[in-house]
Amino acid sequence: MSEDRYLFPSDYMADPAPHVFGGKLYIYPSHDRESGIPERDNGDHFDMVDYHVLRMDSMSQETSADCGLALRISDIPWAKRQLWDSDVAEKDGKYYLYFSA
Repeated sequence: MSEDRYLFPSDYMADPAPHVFGGKLYIYPSHDRESGIPERDNGDHFDMVDYHVLRMDSMSQETSADCGLALRISDIPWAKRQLWDSDVAEKDGKYYLYFSA
């Protein structure tokens, strides 16, 4: 039996979108915090308020490095409650984060 391995063991990250850019693995997850609301079918117990960028320079790396905050829900005037899964695309050297809220 293998041992559990978490790419980012110090916090809750969900809905990862992995991409390889420049030979490094970048992971774009939503950041899920404890809301204190009991789990129900409508999803309001989730509290995803920002996105981080995680990076792995090689697959032998034990955990991913947190490159920092990419976007907060408070930066989005029309977003009301929480963020969901995201993805990233690159075009002409620029990176675009696509997300739902």
